[in-house]
Amino acid sequence: MGAATPQVAYTASKGAVLALTRELATVHAREGIRINALCPGPLRTKLLMDCEVARRGAESAGRGERRG
Repeated sequence: MGAATPQVAYTASKGAVLALTRELATVHAREGIRINALCPGPLRTKLLMDCEVARRGAESAGRGERRG
């Protein structure tokens, strides 16, 4: 189990959003107000792909692999 890229910030913020959503739902349930959250995962963007390329390059350099 794991992801192609580190997702510590995403995982922490998703946990916070879910906890806040649960708390708000509990607080407002008696008023008939329902609270929901959508937590999409990372999207394939140029920025994400550039980070992945940089990460792979750093891993290769750490193993002594030559590029080119």
